[in-house]
Amino acid sequence: MPKITVVKKISRTEFELVEIDEVDDVLYVCVREGLLHFQTHDGLFKQISTLEEQQRYTEKLGYVKVERGYLVNMTQAESYDPKQHTIDFGEGVPKVAVSKPFRANVPENIHLRKCQVSFNVLNGLR
Repeated sequence: MPKITVVKKISRTEFELVEIDEVDDVLYVCVREGLLHFQTHDGLFKQISTLEEQQRYTEKLGYVKVERGYLVNMTQAESYDPKQHTIDFGEGVPKVAVSKPFRANVPENIHLRKCQVSFNVLNGLR
């Protein structure tokens, strides 16, 4: 059955990501405060809506936080310019700047990292 990843609020500042089955678990879907909410017998869950929530979900897929508001899919990055501190995705796509606090997140040899991340994702290692 089709699963979706949603947010379960634990407290005002804590949350966890859970998977629910769209057919077997969801009783109804509604919009509250501009976000989709999924009502189940286990409670009310909301769609992923913040970068922090998205980061927790995508880090196992090879995404890395490189800037306050940016998550980069390292499996798609083509190169990193250590002098300009930018990640390049190829022709026609804007480069993404990497801010100082996040530079350690970017591998030195992005090409080898790209292959390793792809290998890990494909083999369920990350």
